[in-house]
Amino acid sequence: MTPEQQLRLLDKITKHSLDIICSIDRDLCFTYVSDACRDILGYESKELIGRKITDILLPQDFLSVEQIARELIGSGKKNNIPKVNIHKEGHHVHMLWSGVWSDEDQMYVCVGRDITEEVLTRQKLQQKEELHQALMEHGANVTKMVDEEGKFLYTSGSALYEFGYSPEQLVGKSAFSLIHPNDVSKVQTSLSELLTGKDHVTISEFQFKAADGSYRWLEGVLSNQLHNPSVKAIITTTRDITERIETRQRLQESEQRYKSLFENHADAILFQNREGLIIDANPITLTLLKLTEQEILGRPLSDFLPDETIPICNLTLQQALRGKAVRYELPIPFGGKDVPYFDVIKIPVNVDGEIIGVYSILRDVTKTYNSNRIIEQQAYKLDNILESITDAFITLDKDWRFSYVNTVFANQEGYTQDELMGKNIWETFPSMISTDFQRNCKEALESGQARHFEESYHHTGKAFRYSVYPSGEGLSIYFTDITEALQTKEELEKLSLVASRTTNSVIITDRERKVEWVNDGFTRLTGYTLDEALGHTPNELLQYTDGLDEEANKVINAKLLKGTPASFEVLSHKKNGEKVWVSVEATPIHDESGNLVRIISIQTDITALKKSELSLARLTEDLYRQNSDLQQFTYIVSHNLRSPIANALGLSTILQKADRSSATYDTALKNLQESALKLDTVVRDVNTILSIRDNKHTQPKELVEITEVCQQAFLNLQESLEHCDGKVTFDIQEGLSVKANKAYLHSIFYNLMSNAIKYRSSERALNLQVKCYTCPEKGAVITISDNGLGFDMEKVGNDLFKLYKRFHPDKKGRGIGLYLVKTHVEAMEGRIEVSSQVDVGTSFSIYLS
Repeated sequence: MTPEQQLRLLDKITKHSLDIICSIDRDLCFTYVSDACRDILGYESKELIGRKITDILLPQDFLSVEQIARELIGSGKKNNIPKVNIHKEGHHVHMLWSGVWSDEDQMYVCVGRDITEEVLTRQKLQQKEELHQALMEHGANVTKMVDEEGKFLYTSGSALYEFGYSPEQLVGKSAFSLIHPNDVSKVQTSLSELLTGKDHVTISEFQFKAADGSYRWLEGVLSNQLHNPSVKAIITTTRDITERIETRQRLQESEQRYKSLFENHADAILFQNREGLIIDANPITLTLLKLTEQEILGRPLSDFLPDETIPICNLTLQQALRGKAVRYELPIPFGGKDVPYFDVIKIPVNVDGEIIGVYSILRDVTKTYNSNRIIEQQAYKLDNILESITDAFITLDKDWRFSYVNTVFANQEGYTQDELMGKNIWETFPSMISTDFQRNCKEALESGQARHFEESYHHTGKAFRYSVYPSGEGLSIYFTDITEALQTKEELEKLSLVASRTTNSVIITDRERKVEWVNDGFTRLTGYTLDEALGHTPNELLQYTDGLDEEANKVINAKLLKGTPASFEVLSHKKNGEKVWVSVEATPIHDESGNLVRIISIQTDITALKKSELSLARLTEDLYRQNSDLQQFTYIVSHNLRSPIANALGLSTILQKADRSSATYDTALKNLQESALKLDTVVRDVNTILSIRDNKHTQPKELVEITEVCQQAFLNLQESLEHCDGKVTFDIQEGLSVKANKAYLHSIFYNLMSNAIKYRSSERALNLQVKCYTCPEKGAVITISDNGLGFDMEKVGNDLFKLYKRFHPDKKGRGIGLYLVKTHVEAMEGRIEVSSQVDVGTSFSIYLS
């Protein structure tokens, strides 16, 4: 082969070689690069000629390549040099280089082979081996071998130790003994399926017992390798899915919480997809739009909005769909008279990096909006208010110069407002230097915390209460002249000294009626010491029970708030439970602003006086009753007795003159007998009334069972009830007994039930109801109601319980029954109430303590 042929052959080999063939000068610059460079490194040959080889190497390889270049000059050649080259597009290419130094040409001849695929293959194999090893040593799966009965033959996997077991502890143990009882049947079924022909069976979600007694959730696969002579066992691979189960449970709970929040949220909430269609809406939204779900879902929100609001709603929806939460306020008239304002929030919903829709929350802020408008209007008024404030008020900047002075402060200090504005306070008022006022102002400015304090000035005899408020601009300071208040306080202290020595009870309370101080007289009167009384109200300690009802309390409080003293009498309880009547003189104490701050009460024991008053009241009541009795007897004598006596006298005169054998004599004699009977009836009525009156305070009371007395009266009237087809319904509390006179109680039941029979309606059957029960506030209550004729309460008036008063002239009667009922009730220290309606019926209620 001629040299020319050899050169042509060498050129073809170089041109078509899959490896990069190149020459590099002593400065490590390319002088020749074969076409394979394009396929391997992405460069055309001409792009690399003249460039240094380090341009396609990693920076950390620069020094090693220069070292190799020096060694090649000395040794001649070097093979299998691995290097990472940089592709034109920036990714790495693994190459294996060989090089030789040519002294004759004074350059390096190098061949580079692309071994990226081999390197990656080896890395993957190595990773797989390392992964397999790591999975065996640290993997989440647990591999076990069990026999046909489920006994462990072999266990592996680091996850096993998380259960607290070592492999030796499980070998020979039945797997079923560690499976939760609820899941044993499931696992046994899977094992049976495996043994009856299946190659493998999946077991989903069962619980496995850890060494500490707790259970973990697992899932696993059973593989039948009993036929494999190398294994001869069932291979089980399980994975701990406790976290997944718990996460799912938490997710379900979270979804439920979200659903509850969505459904029950106080604001209107709706969800729109990317097309703006409503996918979901909570009940408040449906109520707001006055539509059903079927009418709103799948439609754009703009269908339900006024035309003027649609552009802003669509614009904000698009902003939210681009991933930005949007908030704005908008009046949205939904057809009512008033236009509500809504605070609208649009929140994008991002799922896996993609916005799938937008939640809109519409909160009705009409009240807040209107309030803000009012606040804006009031802000203007505030400027005027600051000027008209009754306290001295100033503001100072951070350089202690006046930035605002109201007229109160200016007049107080003898300046005009203009004279003080912009002046330094310490230069203008040097007497304020080194005072508590200056110290507190500096501390407030430095700390940013408000200061409230008082300070007296002996050179002026004045005292002030200061409120210093720091802000970004400086200080705002309120001055209140408390000179008079301090003098009042001193006077109160003197009064306290006097109060501590007085024999009357003295109490000082705060505006909430909490005791701040009591004197020794209070302790002597009530038994409570100062320590026991502090922080309590007098009512809590003394348990006021009489003389101070709710209406009286309101009147007293109104007086105290106005600064007017109040007087009242009240029944109290001492510490030992003993009752004591006290007269209370309450005097209010107000601050300089007119606010109630304290109440001074002086209590005087008036128990003896009250007892005398009660005795006098009882005597007066007895005299009243005696007078009423006298009036009744006067009535009896003047009417009921006079008539039959007059008749008898007249008839006796006729009988003296009449012939005994005449008809006139027989008639007169008969009428004389009737007059005598009437006279006897009246006398017996008088005896009955006198007997009750004379014995009402002497008749002994006994424990009477209501049911027994009521039934006796019922039996006495049973014949009359059957005759008129009357029905009696009893509702008597079981075992109910009262302290009463049994005969009086029988008379009450008998008279009221017999009256119901006598005055029944001819239009309907008699229905009589008797109810007896106890009430904590009223004692024993007896109610007897009927559906009879009834009477007009207004016409009857005060005559209802008077003697010989009858309200149904067509019915026979003497008019004494109701008088006896009331007299019996009062003799037992009870009271009676009645309600009646014509042709509806009558109800009597009797209250016995």
